[in-house]
Amino acid sequence: MGHCMLKALAAFLIVLATSPVSASAQGVPVDEITPRGGTIALPDAQAQLELGGRYDFYGPADARTIIVDIWENQPEQAEGVLGVILPAGTSPRDEGWGGIVTYQATGWVSNEDARSADYDALLREMQDQARADNLDRRAQGLPEVDVVGWAQAPQYDSVSHALIWARELDFSDSESNALSYDLRLLGREGVLSINFVADIDKLPAIRSSARELSELASFDPGARYEDYEEASDDAAGYGLAGLIASGAGLAVAKQLGAFALLLKFAKPLLVGLGIALALFFTPIRRFWKRRKARAKPTKR
Repeated sequence: MGHCMLKALAAFLIVLATSPVSASAQGVPVDEITPRGGTIALPDAQAQLELGGRYDFYGPADARTIIVDIWENQPEQAEGVLGVILPAGTSPRDEGWGGIVTYQATGWVSNEDARSADYDALLREMQDQARADNLDRRAQGLPEVDVVGWAQAPQYDSVSHALIWARELDFSDSESNALSYDLRLLGREGVLSINFVADIDKLPAIRSSARELSELASFDPGARYEDYEEASDDAAGYGLAGLIASGAGLAVAKQLGAFALLLKFAKPLLVGLGIALALFFTPIRRFWKRRKARAKPTKR
C-alpha cells in the first residue's frame, strides 16, 4: 500500500475521532433532496436497480447532501458514491438504515472458493486485531470496539452471484451494538456494493432488504459475471474470501485503526477500492446516537 494512501486514511481516521459535532446539519432541509423509484440506471457500474415502489434512491448529488450535510461526514467521503438507498417513504434523518451504493472496478472475482473459504478464521483475525487495537484506544481515552461475531455468516448465491455478510460490533460507549451489513454483486469487470449501516436491532429488516435488493440489481448484458472471458478480461486475482477480507478490513480499519488487518487482507484491493465506503459507519452512528439522546426525556 502506498505511503500517500496510508497517510490519507490515517488523516481521515483522526478527523473522524476528533471532529466536533456540526450544528449546521440539523438545519439541512430534507425537501431539498428528491428520491426516485422504479428503474435506476447505474452507468458507471454498467448495472441497474429495479426498485419499484419499495425503496427510494438518491442519486450522487443528493447522496452527497445526505452523507456530508445530514450524516455529517467529510466531503471526501461522498466521492465515488453512486447513490443512497432508503426504505420508501423514510427520511435520511430517521433512525433506520441507509444503503450506500458504490462500484469498484476490481476485475473479475473468482467464486471457486465459495465452499472452501475459512470464514471463521477470518473472523478470529478481526477479533484479535480489535482486541490489540483497543489497548491503544484505551490509552488515548477513546471508546473501545469489539468484533462480536458474524451477525450473518457469509453466504454466496451462485445464481445471482451475490455475496452477503454482516458483522456485529460492540462499542464501549453505546448501550446497543452496531451492525455493518455488506452486499456485493459480482460482475464481469468489478463489484457493485451496497453497504448497510444501522444499530443491530435493524438486522431482520436489513437482512430481508439485502436479499430482495440482490434480486433487484443486475448488470447490463455484456457486463454480467457470466460474460467474463478469461483470455481477454482482467481478473481480480482473489476469490470470495479475499473480497470479504478486504471489505471487513476496510470497515474495521475505519473504526478500530486496524492497519495491520488492512495491510494483511486489503492490500490487493486498495488501488481498485475507494476508501469512501469504509468511512461511513462512525459518523452515521454518531448521528443516530444524538437523535436518541435528544429523544430522551429530560430528568428533573
